[in-house]
Amino acid sequence: MYRSVESMNRSLIGGLDVIGHIDCVVAIPRSGLVPATLVSLYRNVELFTSPAMFAAGRAVHGTTRRPRRDRSGGAGRRVLVVDDSCNTGSSLRDAVAAVRCGDPTADVTTMVVYATSRSADLVDHWCEIVDQPRVFEWNLLHHPKSRSIGFDLDGIFCPDPPDRASTDDATLEEYYRTAPMRVAPTYRLGAVISSRSTRFEGVTRDWLEEHDVEYDDLILFPGTGAARRALGLHAAHKARHYTASGLDLFVESDPSQAYEIQRLTGRPVICWSENVLLQSTLTSARARSAPVVRSVAERLRRLI
Repeated sequence: MYRSVESMNRSLIGGLDVIGHIDCVVAIPRSGLVPATLVSLYRNVELFTSPAMFAAGRAVHGTTRRPRRDRSGGAGRRVLVVDDSCNTGSSLRDAVAAVRCGDPTADVTTMVVYATSRSADLVDHWCEIVDQPRVFEWNLLHHPKSRSIGFDLDGIFCPDPPDRASTDDATLEEYYRTAPMRVAPTYRLGAVISSRSTRFEGVTRDWLEEHDVEYDDLILFPGTGAARRALGLHAAHKARHYTASGLDLFVESDPSQAYEIQRLTGRPVICWSENVLLQSTLTSARARSAPVVRSVAERLRRLI
């Protein structure tokens, strides 16, 4: 299952009515910061960005607006500890203990947006049951399972090259060398599968190393950009290697390619720009796509 920040907010709004009256919110960083901030805004109460900040009495707010009710200090505070999800409950237990250490008089309750069927009893309030396997937009690049995921390159880690560079190798190579970084992963990636030509393998590896992007495999297009464009092989190239890789998931930046990769492979694809998980509901999808992928492989071999 896939959940985006947008869907998290929808689930959170649906669960606000169950938490009762609260005086302040304590976030479990980093994943709990977004839902905790939203709860504090919706309920108009003080926000503490960690249990340590709560113990220090350091709530956060802007200079132009303060919460309508400021009961972040004083005895008997009703404190809500918030995280994005609960699996084993260890993060919640540690946070509650830290809050009670900072204020033994606090009335502490816990809330997560997503619990599992097994962890629902470990938290006071949850908004939605989402069992494993699951993927969250905000943790997609920061989970140890990133090593089982393949990623497109341009449009995710850096912007797509400008149109003026697409037909000029020298301009394109300079862009690949100096492209700004968009997002940074925490863990090693299973593969980077790109439509960039293998002509640019050196500059691509240098850029990834410079920006601390670690990966098991780098797979580029084994031909010229002109040939790739002429044959329309962007998605087919990625689909072929996604199928052969054994990866559990592929993340593609371009919507049309994302839908085509999913169609060709019958396997789950996240469209980065549209923020959706594409997944076939037909069990025979992979079997039907196999001849198509083999046909793509033959065209690639002829091209090489």
